[in-house]
Amino acid sequence: MANGNGTLDSNPLWTWIRPVFSILFGILGLVLLGFVGFIALFSGDWIQVGIVATVSLAFLGIAFGIRTLDKILSTGISLTSAPSSQIPPKANGGQSTSTMKTSWEDDVPAVEKSDFDTWDGKPIIPFDVVKFDTEIRRDTMGQYGEENPATLFYEALAKTEGVAASWKFNNLQALKDCREFILGLAGDAFTWKWGVSFDDAVLHLNDPRGCTTCGDKIAGCTYPDIDFKARQLGMDYYVALRYYREAKQKVADLE
Repeated sequence: MANGNGTLDSNPLWTWIRPVFSILFGILGLVLLGFVGFIALFSGDWIQVGIVATVSLAFLGIAFGIRTLDKILSTGISLTSAPSSQIPPKANGGQSTSTMKTSWEDDVPAVEKSDFDTWDGKPIIPFDVVKFDTEIRRDTMGQYGEENPATLFYEALAKTEGVAASWKFNNLQALKDCREFILGLAGDAFTWKWGVSFDDAVLHLNDPRGCTTCGDKIAGCTYPDIDFKARQLGMDYYVALRYYREAKQKVADLE
């Protein structure tokens, strides 16, 4: 049976019926041809010889026709005119070498190239650090009542995290640039509260200078780590330490 494309579909039943009938008609044809020879040799009845010969040749023709049909089906040759999409391409695409296409891009309609890169089909929007810094400095006083390194950092977080965040990013590089900027704000907040940078605070963990709990001790402090020291100094110190670490980790997560 022909399918919608005009080619014969193979089916399990037809795959074994074809060879059986081909062999059967072939054997019958050969037997009848042998019978023709017997009649011609012993009876001399040429009319009967002609009839039997015609029938035997018909059987052989049927057998040959089935074999030919089987060959057509096995190679997938269409019995009707195939659509242009199914016709195998000619050498060089049917064109002369002077007009042969050299790239699949030749088949793609011309598209005007934009001046920006894209991410998932959308234009990449870089992180505007000047605009971001301007916005957080504009809104910090209204949100916290004062502007200092800590409140600037809190306002930056509010603008980039959570469902209501006003700043969104459509590419990883812009998000990374923003997180690195916020890490800088977190470092400023830590230094503003601790009096030294994070690296210096770790390096001089037990230095009594500037330590609010050591007083005038000369021997120095005995804090086992900076987390223990932050808890001893007070909640503000611990919060500054925690936020700095979180900001640093968010940058590392994008590496």
